[in-house]
Amino acid sequence: MQASFRAEDIIARIGGDEFAVLLPGVNAEMTEKVRSRVMAGIAESNRQDNYDLQLSVSIGCATVEKGDSMDEAFKRADKRMYLEKQAKRNSGNSK
Repeated sequence: MQASFRAEDIIARIGGDEFAVLLPGVNAEMTEKVRSRVMAGIAESNRQDNYDLQLSVSIGCATVEKGDSMDEAFKRADKRMYLEKQAKRNSGNSK
């Protein structure tokens, strides 16, 4: 994961298999680019590895603008992550 982020980004494990990443100075458009970069890195790793199990991730993103609450942004990101997980389950594609 660290290869997908900048030195100033903060990656924190928040429980089990869940992580939060803080991207200082990044807007919604840039966040989507980072998200795409992470997903591409995982797909590439899955292609290169010769394991029966493939890594699967769900990512929820939210930005904090001046005056916004970090807590509310975290809740939005968490909700989006769970919606993505549910969509993957419903499509039968957990990769």
